[in-house]
Amino acid sequence: MTPTFEDVITAILSGKFDDQLGQLDSVIRDRGKSISKAVLYSLKPGDKVRFNDRARPAYLVGKFATVCSVNRETVVIDLVEPTVRFYKNIRCNPALVEKA
Repeated sequence: MTPTFEDVITAILSGKFDDQLGQLDSVIRDRGKSISKAVLYSLKPGDKVRFNDRARPAYLVGKFATVCSVNRETVVIDLVEPTVRFYKNIRCNPALVEKA
């Protein structure tokens, strides 16, 4: 039987993997980078995107934007509705946006 997410979290919190925390951290970071790269490769200038719930500051969550450029590790976007002070040429991690 495959352990559930809750089983994994409980095991980590109970100290079952204390000796492997460094390795867990490394694997989780690598997976996050892999997901970011996949999103990055799927974006192109002109695409409409929306900030997901991991975006910070929190007022960006749910805001729509247009992709201006895609770099090696980041995406540059302009907010559709300029409701905040900085709304053009926002450079962000691609894991913080999803295609709209």
